[in-house]
Amino acid sequence: MPLHALVIDPDDRTRNGLARNLEALGLTVDRAISGEAGLRLAQRERPDLVILEIVMPGMDGVECMLAIRRLHPGTKFVAMTAAFGMFSAEFLLRVMERLGAETGLLKPISRRKLGLAVRAALETLTR
Repeated sequence: MPLHALVIDPDDRTRNGLARNLEALGLTVDRAISGEAGLRLAQRERPDLVILEIVMPGMDGVECMLAIRRLHPGTKFVAMTAAFGMFSAEFLLRVMERLGAETGLLKPISRRKLGLAVRAALETLTR
């Protein structure tokens, strides 16, 4: 059975592009436009991997990751952002990694970097 991923990002282009790349890697992929929608999907489906934007309106990536982790402690997370404003993207990615994300990616994300991050995050699930 293929591994299941969930992509959470408010930007249609980013969300759909990531989903296509994950499908090309052999994963089954669900998509959500917000943290709240992603949490609802994670409640119904048990994702092996969640790739999520940190900066989102409503439930942000930190809240979403922690809520999904409470439901499914074994789920792996890859955080991403192109944040601007009060905190740098690098700072936000480090925070997510300290909270349990396997890695963080700075947008825009190349296929190569996505593939490396996904393989590393899922390595423990496929052993």
